[in-house]
Amino acid sequence: MRGELIRRYRTQRGYTQAHIADLLGVEESSYSKRESTGRGLDSVEKLYELAQILDIDFMELVLVGCPPSALDRNALLDTIINSAELLRDMN
Repeated sequence: MRGELIRRYRTQRGYTQAHIADLLGVEESSYSKRESTGRGLDSVEKLYELAQILDIDFMELVLVGCPPSALDRNALLDTIINSAELLRDMN
């Protein structure tokens, strides 16, 4: 589901998989597989980068496939931000 959403936005913006892969710093074949299967597209950092590149709402990528009634969007966003800050501080 997430890969399909990313593909839709990518093609709407006229970007190739090679272009996105280059911006993300990964091989085109690796990116293509990720987009096709949706696997490997769950890293907070990569999702944030993709959201920035595609000019879309970061939370839309995070919430793909989650039932809206089961989520507290603000709590989830706080958790993601805190996790990203911790990861950044570790580097």
